[in-house]
Amino acid sequence: NVLPKHLASKLVDIVVASERDRLTDVVSAALVSFVERIKLESQTVVERLHRQINTHGLAVIGTVATLNTLKWGQADMLVLDKSYDPGPGWMCEACKAISLNRALHNICPECGSEELRDLNVKEEMVRMAERSGCRVEIVDHNDVLMRFGGVGCLLRYRMPA
Repeated sequence: NVLPKHLASKLVDIVVASERDRLTDVVSAALVSFVERIKLESQTVVERLHRQINTHGLAVIGTVATLNTLKWGQADMLVLDKSYDPGPGWMCEACKAISLNRALHNICPECGSEELRDLNVKEEMVRMAERSGCRVEIVDHNDVLMRFGGVGCLLRYRMPA
């Protein structure tokens, strides 16, 4: 039996089992294979991000650059380390400016509004990515990504100069 191409392309691994094997053992073996595949895919994304950064390609790293990229709708993929923690931030309800530093005298430096709210920056990044149709890759601890600050984006296009 040959799988149709659209299904064969989704095949991660083949788990060899006999009719005497317990279902739980087969499922456990399949899960191990699946988890390894997910880790490999995440590693590939981080390697791509690293390569793009090193060649001044289509990528940004760090919290501020990532927030700006997401705000402008320029991101193709948001890459977050699971342990990434930018700390608290705030958002201006009037102009939607986001910052990691508390506004001086609780006034938005962008528009002067006093309508500021506390913000979980990591969650807001994911929301911004989802609103713009950007893919999100959560990586289970990667030293390379953590050296970049734990967050970055692969870009759809470069901003015009």
